[in-house]
Formats: sequence, structure tokens, C-alpha cells
Amino acid sequence: MLRLVLPALLSALLVAGPAFGEENLTELSIEELLTVEVTSVAKKRQRVEDAPAAVFVISSEDIRRSGATRITDLFRMVPGMQVGENETNSVAVSARGFNERFANKLLILVDGRAIYRSVLSGVFWDQVLVPLQEVERIEVVRGPGATLWGANAVNGVINIITKHPIDTQGGFVSAGVGTNELGRIYGRWGGLLGNDGAYRFYVRGDVREGLVDADGAQINENARAVQTGFRLDWEPTEQDAFTFQGDFQRGDFETIAAGGGQTNNFAFPASNDQEDFLGFNFLGRWTRTGTEIGDFSVQGYVDFLERGELGSDIQSIVSGFEFQHSLPTIGAHEVIWGANVQLTSDQVDGDVVGIGDGTQINTLFGMFIQDEISLIDNELSLTLGTKLEHNSFSGFEIQPSARLFWRPDERLAFWGAVSRAVRTPALFEEELRIALDPILPGTPFNPGPLPINGFILGSDLEAEELYAFEVGTRFDVTEDLSIDVAGYANLYDNLIVLDLEPPVFAGTSIDQSVVYRNNGSAVSFGAELSADWDVTEWWRLKGAYAFQTINLRQRAPSIPATGRIEGLTPIHQGSLRAQFDINNDVEFDLWFRGQSGTSDNDISGFVDMDARLSWRPLPALELSITGRNLLQAQRPDFSQSSYPAPIGQIERSVFGLIEYRF
Repeated sequence: MLRLVLPALLSALLVAGPAFGEENLTELSIEELLTVEVTSVAKKRQRVEDAPAAVFVISSEDIRRSGATRITDLFRMVPGMQVGENETNSVAVSARGFNERFANKLLILVDGRAIYRSVLSGVFWDQVLVPLQEVERIEVVRGPGATLWGANAVNGVINIITKHPIDTQGGFVSAGVGTNELGRIYGRWGGLLGNDGAYRFYVRGDVREGLVDADGAQINENARAVQTGFRLDWEPTEQDAFTFQGDFQRGDFETIAAGGGQTNNFAFPASNDQEDFLGFNFLGRWTRTGTEIGDFSVQGYVDFLERGELGSDIQSIVSGFEFQHSLPTIGAHEVIWGANVQLTSDQVDGDVVGIGDGTQINTLFGMFIQDEISLIDNELSLTLGTKLEHNSFSGFEIQPSARLFWRPDERLAFWGAVSRAVRTPALFEEELRIALDPILPGTPFNPGPLPINGFILGSDLEAEELYAFEVGTRFDVTEDLSIDVAGYANLYDNLIVLDLEPPVFAGTSIDQSVVYRNNGSAVSFGAELSADWDVTEWWRLKGAYAFQTINLRQRAPSIPATGRIEGLTPIHQGSLRAQFDINNDVEFDLWFRGQSGTSDNDISGFVDMDARLSWRPLPALELSITGRNLLQAQRPDFSQSSYPAPIGQIERSVFGLIEYRF
């Protein structure tokens, strides 16, 4: 019935379109969208259309009209990004392949503060609780960003940028209920500090239902989280700007490791634990512009995280200081340079999973320099730069890049780039020790007289390396249709993989270890396309498509001990969003998504759809209802290979939201 009703509704909208209201509620035209300034590509304000990289901007209007309730859902609209849910608290996010729950080749920042955790080489996405109502935009750069941002910005950089408090004045409250998002509340108040400052503070809380198994039974308990925070901005002069912000969060969830085959028929110890998390962060920044020596900024931050994971307790404290200086233009040269230092303290304690002894202190020192050279005014430029870093895991690293940008016409641009980036080893990859359930004698997998004890162990490792080659073009077909295309070839070396070691006789048993080694390499190719089309004043289409293929190799005499990463990456992915402004007060949005199947985790290809309808009965009041994953009652979304968690399935759901400004 649903598949019949929705196309009929869409057809009715198309017929009724010319009679709709005169006001276009879409925030930005295509021309305005291309001139949006981003900072994540070059660490300076730069128009999207002039960026020599594969950059995609998710605007605050995109966020609102998506109906999404979590940051991770928004990345599904970006070409080349893979998002998958596995458990209630487990979301995997990556760019250009290599997806896992702790995807280790993607650097995530919130207002310029990195939230990548070196203890596990990834991000705890269930603790990224930035309220979507406060996000100004999300800048997604696919491809290496290590020259400016440093290690672990290998396959991409995501910078989540929140709104200036001057744009969030007054009060705002929202409340929502649904069949999967059981409850969500948010409240904010913003005000002025004299004539030169502004502030806001907020609180948010939510309860989310657990995913289900193939039979529809819930596999996780409900997850709950609450976060409160503030931001203060002060601009005492035309040249100076100060920012101070912070957040505090608590939550609880259930984590499951299903006892099952890890490798060579060993069984990962089963666990089913009710865990919680606690976190807080503070950031201060001073920016000074328009001086005789150029523009500069300094910032410092501290980020504390404590949580349970697979029966272990993790505590991580990250503190950092960064300096950046943009020199005045000297002839054809625009030079920007900077330095940073970061100190990380990690501790992991547990009966099943152990990492090191006591607290591990790791340091990172870095410096970057980049020169944008204008070869032909407003037409051809060359950007050269490098990042020099020293970290506690792999020592000294150099990460250079060269980017060429050519604009032969105001409606057409080409760019190309060659880069090197590294991913430093995680603490768990060097210090891990897990005892697997033994294989008893006299069984089909152990016909001998002695039990076989299995272990997963860390080792001393080098950094993973990427050599990336990228090309791209942007062009306006008409004033209302813009297309962005990017292609890449990535060469990876020293990839960290699990290798099966030779068995060792231990007297009354045989020990068999699986050890992390730098014994992998890979080649990947891909193409990404996004298009934005203002079909009419009341109808807009936004499409994205990505093709990607990965070929992973492990060096002899290694015996592969993990699922092949190419089998976890869909070859084809697509997204199509249709936005309809029915009149001045009513909006209707459709979002189609699909991907091909993945062989190594038995996830079938799918096409799914979200739909959102909103109504503003008053200028300050908005009511909306969003249906998610409407084309299937339930389906698996992702399955990881790092540990044997049950494969959760996402269900068709409905979420209603009321928002009021005062």
C-alpha cells in the first residue's frame, strides 16, 4: 500500500506545483550555495567553488529538512561516505571505504577540536551529541587532509561547525516522540553580553530504542543520554574575537559481544553488559585579524571521556594547544602556517580486554606550512604544503600535498591533487591482550590431545601510509543546475591487519596467537558525483552517487585472520533528496537512498526512503512528522569484522516533532 500511496502523492504535488505560494523556503540558491565559505580545506575562509578538493557542505537547512535526529544520519547524503548501524550505540562512519565501528581513517572535528580517540583509533559516535539545531554547517572533505590537520586525516575530514551565539538569541524548545526515537527534548536560551558579546546555553536529552534481530526481538536495551553546554563569544574590537565553550554529558547503553568465531574457529568471549559514559570538554579561542603581520589565532582545549565498552572501563583525557598564522599576501603567495601540541592520557581496565598496564601517556607535536601561489590571477593557482609531526606511536612523519586549481570560465573549474597521509597505530593495536575461548581436544577442529588457547595480541607497529591521487571538476549546466564530480586512486601500504602466528607448545596446552602486524596493502579507485537542481521555485532536487572498489593484500607468509575489507564496502551508493515548498507554511521532503550488497558481511543491497511533512501554523511554531526507512519493515544495515557483535536490523519508524521559538 505504501508503495502505491507515495508515488500518487508525489504526482499530485507535481500537478499542484504552479499554484503554490510565492515564497521559496529553500535557504540558499545554487549560486549562493557555491559561494558559501568553508574553512576545512585550506584552514582559511574559501568559497566552495574555489576549493581544490572534494568538499561537500551540509547546511543548517539540509539538516532541518532531512528530519534526522543524529549527526551520523546526515552523512548518508554525502557521496563516498558509508554509514551503518550495528547496535543501538554502534554506528560506523567512513569515507571512501574501510568502514568499521571504529573507522580509523577519518578525522572528526567539532568547531576545530578533534574528537578522534587514539585509544581505539576512531570516534564514539553515541557521544557526539551536538544538538542539530545548533549546527551552522558540516564541512565534509573526502580525501586526505593531513597536510593541514595532521595524522589520521587519511580518507577525509569532517568539521562540525556550530552557530555563533548572535544567531541563536532568545528561547527555543523542541520535543519529539516516535517508535524508535522514543523521546527527545531540547531547550536553548541565548542573550547578549553588553554591546560586544553574546551567549547561549542548552540542554538536550533523548531515549532511543534498541535494534532488533531477524525475528524482530530487541537485541539491546534502550540507550539514554543527556548533554548540556554553553558558548560565549566576545568581540571587544573589530580585530579581536574570543570564544569559550563547553559541554557535559552522561548516558547509558547496553553493549553485546556475541560468543562466536573470531578466527580459525576460536570463539570470542561472549559478554552482555550495561554500560554508561561520562564526558566533558572545554575550548577557548582567540582570533585577531587585519593586523600588519596578518591574521592569527590560538586555541586550547581539554576533552575528558569515561565509558564502559565490552566489559572494560576506558578513560581518556586529551588536551591540546594550537597556533595558526596567515601572512599578508606577498606578490602571488598566500602563506599560512601553524603549530600544535597534544597530550593524551589513556587507561583501559577489564577482565576480557586488557590494554597495557596503568595509564598510557602519548604526545603529538606538529607544524604545518602551506603556500597558495597564484599563477594566473583568478584562473590558475598551485597550493603546496606539508605537515611535520612527531607522535609517540610511530615517531616522525611527513605529510605533503600539492593541489592545482584551474578556472577557465566562471561556470567551470578543474582541480587535481597528490597527497601523502598517515594513520598512526591505536593504543589497543600495540598493547591489546584478549584471551579467546579455548578449542577443547577431541573436537572436529582439534583432534589432538591438548587444548588450544587463543589470544589476540598487539605489537610494535608503524604508521599506515596513503598515497592519494585525486581529480575533480565543478560546472554549472545552467543557472539552476550545478554538478560536482571527483575521482581518486588511493595506494595504501603498511596497513595494520591481524595475522595468524605459528602455534607454540606450552606444556599442557598449545597457544595460538593472532597478532596485529603492518602486513597489509591495498589499492582503491572511486568516483563521486553530486548534483543540485532548482527545478522550479518550489521544487529542488539534490542527488549523490559514488562508485568505489578496494583490493586488499596481505603479505606472505601471513595468513589472513580478518574479513577482507573490500567485502565490507558497497561498490555502488546513491542518494536523491526532493524538497517541495507546498506554500509559505508547509514543506514536504522525500529522501531515497540505496546501495549495492556487501559480500563479507552478508548485507543485501537495498533501496529505502524517508519522508517528512512540516507545517508552521505560526511563525514561531513548527510541527513535523518524519517516516524513516519506509520501504521495508526491517533490514540489516551493517555488520563489522572487528569483534562479533550481533547484526542488528533497523526498523520502519515514525518520529513527530514540535518546535517553538520565543
